[in-house]
Amino acid sequence: MVLAGTLLGDRYQLNQPIGSGGYSEVWRASDTVLFRPVAVKLLYPGYAEHAEARARFQAEARHAGALAHQNIARVYDYGEPAGEQPFLVMELVEGPSLAHALTRGPLDAARSMDVVAQAASGLQAAHAEGLIHRDIKPANLLLAPGGTVKITDFGIAHAVGSAPITLTGMLLGTPGYLAPERAAGARATPASDLYALGVVAYECLAGAPPFAGPPLDVTLAHRDRPLPPLRAGSWPRGQAGRRSSSRSCRSGRSSTRSMTRWRPRCPTWPSGWERRRRRCSPPCCQRCEPSRPVR
Repeated sequence: MVLAGTLLGDRYQLNQPIGSGGYSEVWRASDTVLFRPVAVKLLYPGYAEHAEARARFQAEARHAGALAHQNIARVYDYGEPAGEQPFLVMELVEGPSLAHALTRGPLDAARSMDVVAQAASGLQAAHAEGLIHRDIKPANLLLAPGGTVKITDFGIAHAVGSAPITLTGMLLGTPGYLAPERAAGARATPASDLYALGVVAYECLAGAPPFAGPPLDVTLAHRDRPLPPLRAGSWPRGQAGRRSSSRSCRSGRSSTRSMTRWRPRCPTWPSGWERRRRRCSPPCCQRCEPSRPVR
């Protein structure tokens, strides 16, 4: 078991644990060379010899390390010292996750759209590099001081055109944020990330995800059912019930670009998106360019 004070790679001193996941834990640490605080993600010992888990961990370092954007948590270093757990060194974000913030209740509409616009900006940068995150959810959006949003955890991200790490037929992601096409077994696309971000926006406004229950039931609900309507109080005053005149965005990339311009003036999303989700691929709003519906 790793203890506080452990020195990894003769450089990174672990100070205290700050989080954990299914196959890794995250520590607050100190870079003893550059004298700066960092976050260190450690692969659990039980997974260190697991080929798929190790490959996914390496892929996270490679994918996130290739991105440089203010709304994506930076990756600084990666190491696999002999006899030690593989580790990933990241930017330390001094703030809670959006999931933690939502335990105190929903956000107001302006802050919700600001969070979504910043996350969309980070996703646009990732999509431009051919990366699909595949697990956008509140727990993977960190709220830094000053209101900056940082996307983290590219552990199951997929590079377009690359061979899959996991077995064929295995569905990766969190059931509550899976796009309908992914729940139906299709491969992830940039639009899949935008659907997940739309669900995050719904949760910011409503204070809870649209569907609850066993994972399989939630997955099928995203595939087969429209999202429940938001209560009227979730919208800015005077904006409830307004409809979008646009139909859909030409691609996930153009939709992401339009989303980054909302801050925070989009009154139609996600309600307009709910009504069009069976015809449109990504979420859209009044500022999107019109296009043919996806069939």
